[in-house]
Amino acid sequence: MAVGDKKPLVMAVEFAKHIGNKIAHVTQLERDKWNGKADGTHSHDERYYTETEIDTSLSNKADVPIDIPLDSDLDNYISSGLFFNGGAATTILNKPMDVASFSLLVEKNGAYLTGVKQTFTPYTSTATYCRVYVDGVWRQWVLFATATPPMEYDLPLSEGVSNYGVAKSRYYQNQFSEATVLIDVATSTTTGSEFVIATLPVGFRPTIGTDIPAIGLYGTTFTPLRLYINGTGDIILSGDMESRQYREICAVAHFVVAP
Repeated sequence: MAVGDKKPLVMAVEFAKHIGNKIAHVTQLERDKWNGKADGTHSHDERYYTETEIDTSLSNKADVPIDIPLDSDLDNYISSGLFFNGGAATTILNKPMDVASFSLLVEKNGAYLTGVKQTFTPYTSTATYCRVYVDGVWRQWVLFATATPPMEYDLPLSEGVSNYGVAKSRYYQNQFSEATVLIDVATSTTTGSEFVIATLPVGFRPTIGTDIPAIGLYGTTFTPLRLYINGTGDIILSGDMESRQYREICAVAHFVVAP
């Protein structure tokens, strides 16, 4: 090499740059990382679902809810799922009530999932019905009981009768068409036989005449009494042969209301 020839020096510098090029060269650490990657045929072990397994599983899922066609028979719906009819339910058989649209929840139950439970809810009502399929036979639809607080009304008292002290004589009816009458009154006139204490309005009267045990306070003496509610709603102090002014008469009546 001739004196003053700079070519080898330039080549050495370029070679050093080449060796230090982190883009052009792969380090052993990067090579190890790449080699650890799975190839294109890799699939997860039993702890994971493959894409094919997920697609297959989803394809077996039913759309929710499923439309119930015209002229269907609800007796045939024994597979689990949520079903509905959106407005042409009049031709569908074995419904618990005649409605135009409803939803139907079907659940498997019982030993070996051989039993079936159906829950029927109309779209235009809060009523909900349920029935079960046992040993190959559908049982009757049963309406779910719902309880809302009944409205209480002041008992319309007869002339000469008033509530005792701060007490309030009242009546109400529950969702099973059963009426309750709470009586706590005093009389300012003499009672005698067949004295009418109050009269219940239509819709709160018993199907048949009803006797009610009662207790009366006359002076300082408690006296057993008998009240009678007739078909016209009169609450009568019956069988009291003496004319008295009662300081207090207490009774509770419970009966089925006439339709």
